Amino acid sequence: MSDTVSVRELREHLAEYLHAAERGQTFLITSHRRPVARIISAAQAPEGMPEIPGVRWARSKGKLSRPVSSRPVNTGEPISDWVIANRR
Repeated sequence: MSDTVSVRELREHLAEYLHAAERGQTFLITSHRRPVARIISAAQAPEGMPEIPGVRWARSKGKLSRPVSSRPVNTGEPISDWVIANRR
């Protein structure tokens, strides 16, 4: 969820909003109560990747806490079913 900020407020406190965005906060910028832009952290969505609410993009591959013994096979079933069946 993003906070709404007017262009005027943003201009007056730009450094504060940029620091908050750097920490992961998202801002919807409005002009005359109409949305005109969004400020997000550059670390949230790498260039070319879509912005997905609730998803944080990693800059590098994460390390698995345990080896994966089996991989999902596309059966047409939701991936969530595979995750639930294969958790320990």
